[in-house]
Amino acid sequence: MEVFTGQLPHLHAQTECRCPPSHPRVHPLVERYCIPNGEEDTTTNRVLRLNLDAHPLSYINDNDIGTAWITHVFTRSELMDQGVTLTFDLENGQYQVFYVILQFLSPQPEAVRIQRRAGASGGRWRDWQYLAKNCSVFGLADNGPLERPDSVNCLQFPSAVPFSRGNITFSVLTPEPNLRPGYNDFYNSPPLQDFVLASEVRIQLLGQYHMQELGVPYRHRYYGVDEITISGRCDCHGHADSCDTRRSPYRCACTPESHTLGDNCERCAPLFNDKPFRSGDQLQAYNCRPCQCNGHTSSCHYDVTFDPYPTEHFRGGGGVCDNCQHNTTGRNCEQCQPQFYREAGAVTAAVDVCRPCSCHAAGTVNGSVECEELKEATGLF
Repeated sequence: MEVFTGQLPHLHAQTECRCPPSHPRVHPLVERYCIPNGEEDTTTNRVLRLNLDAHPLSYINDNDIGTAWITHVFTRSELMDQGVTLTFDLENGQYQVFYVILQFLSPQPEAVRIQRRAGASGGRWRDWQYLAKNCSVFGLADNGPLERPDSVNCLQFPSAVPFSRGNITFSVLTPEPNLRPGYNDFYNSPPLQDFVLASEVRIQLLGQYHMQELGVPYRHRYYGVDEITISGRCDCHGHADSCDTRRSPYRCACTPESHTLGDNCERCAPLFNDKPFRSGDQLQAYNCRPCQCNGHTSSCHYDVTFDPYPTEHFRGGGGVCDNCQHNTTGRNCEQCQPQFYREAGAVTAAVDVCRPCSCHAAGTVNGSVECEELKEATGLF
């Protein structure tokens, strides 16, 4: 199917990643190993695709804690103070990211800056979280308060930092160590909903613990990262149970009862605008509500002036039908146009509900007056 459609997967091939002739097949479960043809998946007869000293950047997010990415050695401490920057492209859309975890092989950096960029077309980088041995390096106070849902502060690292295998966690929606306003009422906090959105993540590592001490060989001045985990979910506005991340951009599987459309279920279907679009939450789905157009149009829009309860989703309604067809008119396409009438007992939703008046032109006044008088007299409208 891939050959037929021409939609081939994007691959990166490097000569040093090829399997040797003696073990020509990539292990189906642990891709850093190669195995002979015909061997079972559980075989111990395997060899590394790379030599033992190779630590490519792909190891940083391969879901394998047994691998690690290692930078070059910093020959001078001031070079390490300048640090390194890692950028992660989430590739196929904007996600709601709730935490970032860094697991280190080497000694831990003395300072970490985490940023995000949201939107399909990028936008500017926004600070997300600072962490440091001493937050003054960023011009911030240690463990400063979070005054707003989208505030950014600097968390001070604990005094006991391991020599290696340490980890750092940035979690957006937790009450500790500093309570973020709205963390326990996410769906009613638009600033916080915006704060978790990211299409790219950038992590800057600065300095290193234990490397300033006398007698430490410079060959230990490097960053080694076992794994970086960026965890979140598709942004489906609460109107989907799953999403297809194989597509670019990813597409939410909008539930039929939500009557929503778009890659992110971000708008109501054309005939379901009796109330403004609203995201669902953990208590209510807030599905889009249908307009009452009697089958005489294919779309409607919301007009707040017609809604007696504009602040409530389940009462009232301000839907106005667009471009009524079948010779109908009115907010709900419930009336006949001038020179057309509806017979007594006619079904409102019928295509031919409005029929032309059979008035002789010579006997009418202003085209339709005589027809209207006849309908009033006979009680047919």
